[in-house]
Amino acid sequence: VLIYINIFSLSILLRLKIHMKPSPDRRATPVIERYLEFIYLMAVEGQPIYGARLAKSLHVSRPSVTTTLQRIVRAGLIKLNARKEIQLTSKGQVLAEYFQRRHCIIERWLTEELGLSWEESDAQAHQLEHAMSDQVAESLNTHLGSPTTCPHGNPVPGNSATTTALSKSFQPCNAEEGTRVQ
Repeated sequence: VLIYINIFSLSILLRLKIHMKPSPDRRATPVIERYLEFIYLMAVEGQPIYGARLAKSLHVSRPSVTTTLQRIVRAGLIKLNARKEIQLTSKGQVLAEYFQRRHCIIERWLTEELGLSWEESDAQAHQLEHAMSDQVAESLNTHLGSPTTCPHGNPVPGNSATTTALSKSFQPCNAEEGTRVQ
């Protein structure tokens, strides 16, 4: 058991070190993936993250958010502080960045190469990110020139060294569809 734990810890460190290319443990359900992506984006924007804000953003009831957050806490992906503010754990951060990276790359491909709108690309990316291999996702990333943002202006984890600066200088909600973000 001790050897397994050390190998698991080493694999997480190696994933972080080699730019998230190997996939982390992806046993998260699509619902948990969605929550992690929203929590990650709110954190990048520097906003405090509370269950009520998640409920509003995800268009679900507060009791549903509470139940799901409890599952995510038990999984060790988030923690709640004394003010019930949500924070990603290091394990949660790795997963959130992995899911967000794939989502952003697919969105960029769908808008740039296939001409889909922002809204269509977001919906399609949610479906494709579960079916696409890591190799294909990384090939798309290379083909697209390692974009630093998705079509909405959110940073692509692993491609942008200035995630915080990007989120402060460009707020996606202020952009109109068709605005190109480099």
